[in-house]
Amino acid sequence: MNPYNPEHYQTYVNTYGPYPSPVADPDPAIETFDPWEEHPHNTTGQPKRVPGSPQLRLYYESQYRGWSVSQQAHYGGLIENYLKRTWEVIDAALTEYPRVYAVRVDLRYPQCYPAELSRDNHCMKQFFYYLQWELDRANHKYPTRIHYVWAREQSRSPNPHYHLLLLFNRDAINYMGWPQPSDEGGYHRNNLFHSIVRAWAYALGLANDPGINGLVEYGKKSQYDRDDPYGGDEHCSQRGHTGHSTGEYRVSCKPADGYELARLHYRASYLCKAYSKRFGEGTHCFGSSRRRRC
Repeated sequence: MNPYNPEHYQTYVNTYGPYPSPVADPDPAIETFDPWEEHPHNTTGQPKRVPGSPQLRLYYESQYRGWSVSQQAHYGGLIENYLKRTWEVIDAALTEYPRVYAVRVDLRYPQCYPAELSRDNHCMKQFFYYLQWELDRANHKYPTRIHYVWAREQSRSPNPHYHLLLLFNRDAINYMGWPQPSDEGGYHRNNLFHSIVRAWAYALGLANDPGINGLVEYGKKSQYDRDDPYGGDEHCSQRGHTGHSTGEYRVSCKPADGYELARLHYRASYLCKAYSKRFGEGTHCFGSSRRRRC
């Protein structure tokens, strides 16, 4: 089965398995270490560059380009290069679509997943390919292409995990949908969350069955900065915006959406923290869509 052949993929969409086993490219032995072990997680001395990656600039201010950012001392600062690119992706999405629906999701590998299959980011290329196929086959009234930012992180786990910001045309998609598995097990519903789970499962070569439960998460309460300048769930619900714990954002360039847009920038900045990104191993720790602005 050629996973990039549309006809073969349509068969997958209709059957959800069995899935082909992913084949990893040969990869030489890599050094595994945490470059931050020798650097206490505080801003004492405030190094200007990431240790071992001088092209990456560290950023310690509480705002970036006028937007509040998730700055915590124990994260060792944010990476300015990543902040710049994240802001560009958000701007590009709002340029292409007058109204944008954005979500924050985390993608994880199963326990005991072979570490040799997670040494590069090929799964991300597959994930976005199949997620776009899921969106296209859903036949929304309006088309949508994905704008995205992802960050690869790994601390003590044998496999990394990914933090993602996904942005869509809000005229096409306006909600995640019911996140629980289908009655028969697996994720077979026609909503965004189930589409994301299916795309991630297929990218990893996994069957769409109960074994993939928990590999995709979004909006975990209290997962992020405790110093949220926007007041948390109660404050947001009083203002009529999406709850902070849901990880969903409905934004536009209209002044009325400025508060929600500020919250989106704040949550997105979490992907730009330096801590737990394994630099110096020959694998990119950050990526994004690069569609030209209209």
